[in-house]
Amino acid sequence: MTCRTGSVETCIEGQESTLPGRRSTKGGTTERKQTIEKTRAINKSINLPVVIVGGGPAGAATAIALRRQQIPCVVLEAGASAGRKPGESIPPNARVTLKELGIVHLLEDAQHQRCTGNTVVWGDDHPHDRFFFTETMGDGWHINRAFFEQQLSQTAKSMGAYWLHDHHFTNWEQQEDHLLIHCSFGQGSSISIKAAFAVDASGRTAALARKAGATRQSLDRLTGYYAIVPAPLTALPSTTFIEATANGWWYAAALHDNHTVINFMTDADIHPIDNQPLVDWLFQQFRQTAHLQQCLPLSAGTDLQQVMAKPASTSFLTTPAGPHWLAVGDAACTYDPLTSYGITAALGSGLYAALAITDHLNGKELAKEAYCYIQQTTFNKCLAMLQHQYGLEKRWMERPFWQRRRAIQIKNEPRIIV
Repeated sequence: MTCRTGSVETCIEGQESTLPGRRSTKGGTTERKQTIEKTRAINKSINLPVVIVGGGPAGAATAIALRRQQIPCVVLEAGASAGRKPGESIPPNARVTLKELGIVHLLEDAQHQRCTGNTVVWGDDHPHDRFFFTETMGDGWHINRAFFEQQLSQTAKSMGAYWLHDHHFTNWEQQEDHLLIHCSFGQGSSISIKAAFAVDASGRTAALARKAGATRQSLDRLTGYYAIVPAPLTALPSTTFIEATANGWWYAAALHDNHTVINFMTDADIHPIDNQPLVDWLFQQFRQTAHLQQCLPLSAGTDLQQVMAKPASTSFLTTPAGPHWLAVGDAACTYDPLTSYGITAALGSGLYAALAITDHLNGKELAKEAYCYIQQTTFNKCLAMLQHQYGLEKRWMERPFWQRRRAIQIKNEPRIIV
């Protein structure tokens, strides 16, 4: 495609905003011109084959992997900076992907903590320790998610990827010999970027893929209710704690600042939104744990800070790739946190996507099909593991949450198509 051999200066075109009900003001126009000029100034001699919509772990990993293949790219990041993120664990088997991306050293920073294993209360009333010292890959990590995303973006930039903050994807279209990616920024300003290939790394919204007509199939309504506790998890400082209860299951992990992140996983309709404040309901659910409340004493709901809810359902995009695009990370597949595969899958999909894109740009038409096969195989494997793990808990088989977990059976095997 022509844009593959053109510079970013010729691939970014300033346009007046086409957002409904908004016009570019004089200040907005100036801001638009300044952004375009800045982009041109740092990209005078760089080709632009790939646009990545989304700058989370999947988008950043894609950019890093593309730069390792010497493929120029630009990342459109809707947020001006990394927003509030709950803590997260990375299992030992992610080390292979981290090494392939050349970023395993990022987790040596003091902002991240070693995770030596899991303490699990599941299937019976007793805690069971499962340490990673038997793993060939060594320990896992409890990461500072927001800081890790900053590390990833800085790594991508240092390798030559271009990053446009506060640029919101709005639409895209297929031209005769290139894609045209539209995005807005500032006060009603917009630009269009020509590219040979586009990557949807926009998370669960799958903004780019949906514009292409792709749909998402969700298998459940799992939701995570997060909170930060300003106290250390002293009894279990280096393990991930998991405990099943009648209405779902809990996750707890130590953070780098002597705080603890806790997360209650349940179905969205189990929280009576209209009857009780979220923080009070979450504390009530916490009091139903047999062991977690002994490890992390809380006296009232006021001990819970930064309480928030986030979707955590298992889902997949039925069409994660098209003629000149593909989806990565949560845009392609989302995983139940019980699998500990979310961020690992995001990084891995970015790695494999970059290889597929490189092959595609070199004329290998089966590259995207191979990528989709990897995504489907991984999703089906994790789904089988998830069904097995939920099947081990039989203490509350009559409760709605656990009944639904047994009912997560797909009549037709999930099929991801191009």
